[in-house]
This record gives sequence, C-alpha cells and structure tokens, in this order.
Amino acid sequence: MNHFVRSQSAKPQIVLKATVKEEDGNDVSVTVRLYGPNTDYVISCRRELQAIKYLLATGFCANLLAVFGNGMVQSFINSRTLIPSNMINAKLAAEIAKELRRFH
Repeated sequence: MNHFVRSQSAKPQIVLKATVKEEDGNDVSVTVRLYGPNTDYVISCRRELQAIKYLLATGFCANLLAVFGNGMVQSFINSRTLIPSNMINAKLAAEIAKELRRFH
C-alpha cells in the first residue's frame, strides 16, 4: 500500500510521506524528497547531505535510508509543530531546553 501526501514545502523540492510494506508485512512510513531542475540555485544538495549525516550521527534527524540522483528517502518522524501556548507546559519546555543544550 503506497500512500503519498505532498507537503506544503516551497519549490524546487517536493516532500512526500509514503507508507510502504516491509518484507515482513509491516507498514512503515518514510519521507521521500524529490529535487526539481535547478534546485542547486536554491539548496545545495551536497551540503544538505553533509548536514544530514552530521545530524544523524548526533541523533537529531531521521535516518537516511537512500540517496539517488534527484532526491533522498528518510525515515518518517511522527511529530507535530509546537505553538507558543505549548511552552506553558514546564515539563515540555524543560525537555526542549535539554535537547537544545545537547545540540549546541
């Protein structure tokens, strides 16, 4: 079962969430990023891959599963965007601060 959802990201890239079946029959979600023509004028794909590899080594990004000529596939991180009112939660704010400290 493939299920594609296009994100509202800015061009020149398309980001899709796909659900695929593993060999053992489990469904797993992945993120597929496709780069269009002349993407390098806006995004340095080479530098982005370097950054992803660094972030992956430190545990701050999704797993890089595949890289191909005009894109990549990463594991999908099920998450949501926080809003200012979320910061009222002291426990959540402390967790964010702890991770930011580790990142820096």
